[in-house]
Amino acid sequence: PIYWIKINWMMPAYITGTILAGSLINRKWINLQVIISFIVHLGLLVEVLFYPVQIRSDDTWVGWKSLSEKTNAIKSEYKADFVFSADSYKTAGELNLYNDSFIYGQNIIGQNALQFDFIGTDLSLLNGKSAIFIDSDPRFKNSEKDTVPNNLLKSYFSSVTQLKPIFIYNGARPVRKFYVYLCKGYIYQAKKATTELLQD
Repeated sequence: PIYWIKINWMMPAYITGTILAGSLINRKWINLQVIISFIVHLGLLVEVLFYPVQIRSDDTWVGWKSLSEKTNAIKSEYKADFVFSADSYKTAGELNLYNDSFIYGQNIIGQNALQFDFIGTDLSLLNGKSAIFIDSDPRFKNSEKDTVPNNLLKSYFSSVTQLKPIFIYNGARPVRKFYVYLCKGYIYQAKKATTELLQD
């Protein structure tokens, strides 16, 4: 409850905890637990099917296919060579599920990119090419085109232009917002060796 832990990491504790609880809790409390569990699961089912409560996070199941289609349309319109995102791994990972062409992570702009650092992508081959950068804004407050300064982008591309943002809708309600940038003339910069990074 204090530190964010992935729920599945605690799976061994669920099994032993259930055995221990079964020997300590009387039938009245078990029945109450079953009722509470039913209510919680019903609420989660409603959320998954109808999405009444908007999740202000990248950890959502809503809109990824639509984002992929809109991103591909923008990539074709501006004749960009590749697409990348820089929110750890979520956007790039989800877009890769729906795309035939590879979507890059934040290693494009010199940041550690988890699995995207190890899947055999030679970024030097992208030198001089143009890209579409997708930047998630899960807590957007309005539908206006905000200017989000990104000096890091400008140090890796010869020019950066903000385009119209992508909105993902649930019915008539906008539920996700993604900033879109056209980045021209990629300037490949080799990352430091692992030993240098560890010394830093």
